[in-house]
Amino acid sequence: MSGFLLKKLISVFLLPIVSLSLILLCSWLVRRRLPKLASIGFWAALSCLVMLSSNWGSQWLSAPLENRYPTLDLAAVEQPISYIMVLGSSHDDEVSSIATQQLSSTALARLLEGIRCHRRWPQSALVFSGWKSTNQISHAEVMKQAAMTLGVPEAKIMTLSESKDTGEEAQDLRLALSESEKSGTGVLVTSATHMHRSMGIFEKQGLLVKAAPTDFRARQGDWWRLTADSLVTSQRALHEYIGTLWYWLKGDL
Repeated sequence: MSGFLLKKLISVFLLPIVSLSLILLCSWLVRRRLPKLASIGFWAALSCLVMLSSNWGSQWLSAPLENRYPTLDLAAVEQPISYIMVLGSSHDDEVSSIATQQLSSTALARLLEGIRCHRRWPQSALVFSGWKSTNQISHAEVMKQAAMTLGVPEAKIMTLSESKDTGEEAQDLRLALSESEKSGTGVLVTSATHMHRSMGIFEKQGLLVKAAPTDFRARQGDWWRLTADSLVTSQRALHEYIGTLWYWLKGDL
């Protein structure tokens, strides 16, 4: 099993939706033989599920990640920008034949921020990354098609269609850039919760990038309301904490 698949498998079982479901299932299975243990497992899992599904719980987890980097003030950047790196997310090419409709909400947010930056520095290369996974076309290519639909010239777009994760995206970008581009300044676009880990990985590769976070999830809401959206936000934040630990253990941060 490759390191990429092993990492994905471990993260699936560590994230709350799967892990809490397993705890609830195990608690139900041993409820007669080990009633005290089953009761502890049930109430612990239920309490965690309530917290993670609440607005205050999801904000508590995601805000420390998202508050590290503010939205990029384009007018305040004085040095020239060589490239704008938009990290990959996901798409489904069976949803529609139109590229912008194939993209996930996260991918769309990253695409729009990348285009916003590119309009400020039209001489820069707009770089998209991401492999095809179970789709027919790579994510990088779909992002390219979507960007062209929104007015970005094809000549200004670069794709990295084999990158599977952030570490590979940083490595592949470094190989694809010219020497002058490597020594210049770039812009890194990704989700706000993912930005801290991404900046560390790219800087480890010797790339000088400015953070352009987007797709902010830590939003105000009723503290008492439990929603699936808050649970997804909590899961994203926990995924980042686990991912940061993984890259730190590997020495990539």
